[in-house]
Amino acid sequence: MNPRREERSRPMKPRYILGFVILAGAALGLATIASTGQSKASTEQSVSSWSSLLTAEELYDQLLDHHLLVIDVRPQDQYAEGHIPGAINIPGVEWRTPGARPGEGDSQYIFRDSNDQMDIARYEELLSSYGVRNDHRIVIYGHHGGTANGSIPAMLLDMLGHDDVAFLDGIGVNEWQGYGLSLSTDATTLPRSRYRVESARTERMWNLDDVLKNLDNDEVVFHDTRSIDEFEGTSLRNNAYGGRIPGAQLLDYAAFFKDESHCTVDPQTAKAKLLEAGITPDKKVVLYCQTSTRVSLPYLIMKDLGYENIIVYDASWHEYGNRDDVPIENKVPRRQ
Repeated sequence: MNPRREERSRPMKPRYILGFVILAGAALGLATIASTGQSKASTEQSVSSWSSLLTAEELYDQLLDHHLLVIDVRPQDQYAEGHIPGAINIPGVEWRTPGARPGEGDSQYIFRDSNDQMDIARYEELLSSYGVRNDHRIVIYGHHGGTANGSIPAMLLDMLGHDDVAFLDGIGVNEWQGYGLSLSTDATTLPRSRYRVESARTERMWNLDDVLKNLDNDEVVFHDTRSIDEFEGTSLRNNAYGGRIPGAQLLDYAAFFKDESHCTVDPQTAKAKLLEAGITPDKKVVLYCQTSTRVSLPYLIMKDLGYENIIVYDASWHEYGNRDDVPIENKVPRRQ
């Protein structure tokens, strides 16, 4: 029997029966999503106008692509409670070092090798162990953009040189169900693969030395993606010092959300916000926050907007705000 998907032309009140969902080109069987009997929640945002940020409808339209791999990056218990059918689970905690309080060690850093560079071998092993292949078209989903269980893995995959990766915009399962589609509790796993990083963008990760060497570089702009309270030093978040990297431009990552759904504004609005903040595509843009988590949403946004020199200061304020030997603008020490 040859599975066929019904041709859809954006009907006014569609009812969905996903007949046969083919995942990753592997013989994983046929997943059936029962009709919810619900009409589509809205047709206004059926197309996102982004390439790195997808709507639920855009993901639905790709489900029969045998190269597609959907990765749920939420914790295992949330995945078990219900996930997009066919998705595998690689929780956000698997992608970076464990969290730690300021001054008590690395916290959610990108895995690094002995040369303090991105640990390519470790990421190859991680992705291989979960069956991810180089030819996969990957869609990440979980919590909203700018979170560890959200867009961080999409940013990391791009830094590893995996060109065909996108993030399901907003809070993934909410968007999926809001489009009238059902979740599954059937876990999907893939056989081990042999993932190889072929052209990592290692220049997109900076360490402290890189930051200090470029503080007076007119071709570099530091984009502070934290809140205004952190930027002004009134919220220290347990760091030794509040304040900012000298000359940094503030544009809170949350400014890119259009409403409480945590879906992203349109490209024209995002670009206007960046330009107004003095973050222009002719510069090297160095993103930072507390632990380089919030930076992941602006990273994907600027990538789509044609910013060619996007850099992440990985250790971010978790490192910078706990050192006595670096210049800090508007420096506010923690009260003892």
